[in-house]
Amino acid sequence: MNADEFLLNKIKTYQPVFWRNPNKEETTKALKHIPLGLMDIEDAEKRLQRFAPAIKELFPETNDGIIESSHTELKHAEELKGITLESFSGPVYAKLDNYLPISGSVKARGGIYEVLWFAEQVALQEGVITLDSDYRALLTPEARNVFSGYSLVVGSTGNLGLSIGIMGRAFGFNVEVHMSKEAAAWKKEKLRSLGARVVEHEGDYSSAVAQARQIASSNPKAHFVDDEESVILFLGYAVAGLRLAPQIRPLLDETGKNLKVYIPCGVGGAPGGIAFGLKATLGDRVEVYFAEPTHSPCMLLALATGKLSDISVSDVGLDGITVADGLAVGRASKLTTSWMMHLIDGVFTVPDEFMLDMVRWLWDKEGIKTEPSANAGLYGIVGDGVHMVWLTGGSMVPEEVFENYLSKSQKL
Repeated sequence: MNADEFLLNKIKTYQPVFWRNPNKEETTKALKHIPLGLMDIEDAEKRLQRFAPAIKELFPETNDGIIESSHTELKHAEELKGITLESFSGPVYAKLDNYLPISGSVKARGGIYEVLWFAEQVALQEGVITLDSDYRALLTPEARNVFSGYSLVVGSTGNLGLSIGIMGRAFGFNVEVHMSKEAAAWKKEKLRSLGARVVEHEGDYSSAVAQARQIASSNPKAHFVDDEESVILFLGYAVAGLRLAPQIRPLLDETGKNLKVYIPCGVGGAPGGIAFGLKATLGDRVEVYFAEPTHSPCMLLALATGKLSDISVSDVGLDGITVADGLAVGRASKLTTSWMMHLIDGVFTVPDEFMLDMVRWLWDKEGIKTEPSANAGLYGIVGDGVHMVWLTGGSMVPEEVFENYLSKSQKL
């Protein structure tokens, strides 16, 4: 049995694996495979700055209208040694996107950015604003009346739909969210309470996205937020790397270590965008690893087999059933897989039990509230470095659901 067969056999039998990407190239060379650059990320940041006064008025909890999270050192990370997939040394930080303002997950970065991008396009086209306007003009009754003639349509397992629903409805757009069977019931109810239309599908995530795409294509005033192929979403996520780099660079220079980042991965847009932003700003000073459930490792299969989006987890007999609802994706994004093939450093898979146990560990030891999918990155902390685990969601989880997570988890 060769190495590829050995890896595939472990994947098929739901065993955790750590795959180091043999196709990874030096960052400058790898970035040439992606038809975007630092200027595109900076342009996205400028758009977010233009919207800041309006966001501040709509959501005072953002303080300055900028949707951003902090990072904090995990003081008890030594306790993870021996239960993670690999050995590690060096400080471990958590990027707290689980506490991102407005929608409480990493999807607030890409999802909200795409809503703002669309709002700007519509407002410019309809003569509501110019690029030099105070964007609080978008909150007037006249602007809302314009936006009410347009629709946002998205397919989602939950968190992307929430971000689109919350921000889309805040500006007055009609919002239609197509949700797969894996989506949590509380996320559907939250969207309905905002006035969004929720369409439930018996099929998986990919089928929900496909049907949403088809419905949006028949309405000239509908914008489809394509979690699988959207460059706009991708750039919204990439801004995270642009912002983190100047904060973390002094620590890298002080310690002489590289930054190692671990990001949960579903279809791939969010981790792919963040990886691109980090690599574009920090170059070879950062390593990026994606984390996936053992039951739904679509990105790992895509990259390790070289088949990219032409392979799904069901093709190798996996059931795709996981407690990590946001990562329950059968087929990775065609756009992201092709762009990540030479850029990221590796992918590892995580048992459901670990993700659940980390809900309790983070809550008991660090006072951090998460949902299971958010914790996947903790399993693959590897080698020596300054480690950054991206916690991707959880602060909006209802208390009864969070208590249920705790009841199913084990203390370390």
